[in-house]
Amino acid sequence: MVAILGSPAGLAGAAQPASSPSRTAPPPAIPTVLQNIEATYRAPEFEMWFTRTYLVKAYNLPSTSQGTLTFAGPDKASWRQPNGDYLVINGQTMGSYDAATRSYVLQSAKTSAYLSALAFMAGPGALAAQCNLTIYPGSQLQYPNGYVLLCDPKVPSPAFTKLLYYVDAASSEVRRVLILDAQGNRDRFDLDQLQVHTVVSPQLFSLTPPPGVVVTGWPGNAPAAPTSSGASPLTPKVPGP
Repeated sequence: MVAILGSPAGLAGAAQPASSPSRTAPPPAIPTVLQNIEATYRAPEFEMWFTRTYLVKAYNLPSTSQGTLTFAGPDKASWRQPNGDYLVINGQTMGSYDAATRSYVLQSAKTSAYLSALAFMAGPGALAAQCNLTIYPGSQLQYPNGYVLLCDPKVPSPAFTKLLYYVDAASSEVRRVLILDAQGNRDRFDLDQLQVHTVVSPQLFSLTPPPGVVVTGWPGNAPAAPTSSGASPLTPKVPGP
């Protein structure tokens, strides 16, 4: 794995730096960027289309999926795919449904990086509270339409080591989130077609399993300890070694 050194050239393969960074215009100050992002994500609920590309380093096998992501701050998220698979986070609890096996898993939301990755929509100060932030011109990371915020977590997490937010300069929308973990896996979400909802849709964040499915997870919904495996309910199945 390429080491993450806190510079554009060392962002674990996120992109290669431009050949002439000295001619790149500097990005805005981080407080200005955060203020603009927070102004963009002020509504009670947001819906967007996601394209997820997950790369398992051990097998070098990328897997792509698409669907609808809905978020209601500060801690509700729903990923729903056309094949019927879905994942819901509601507070400290996460539930995931596999339509092919008709199985439902309940676990602690702390075992996943997803809620942390969506902190840019969680309200004023949420992203700054969890991250030590560095900003790079997008042109240095093959993102010419904006700039990139690098998040080093203030509190170490077993679920991720770095988060990268690709911010559109014109709209202040976050168009991509890249999650890096200690195993070298890369979990990328490209976000598009942002829609603003004036009311929250509680049914999207329900943790009630579909009828007749096999449910596994916490006994009595007691929180489980975070793991360092880097696995997640949306992680694609990969072949054995």
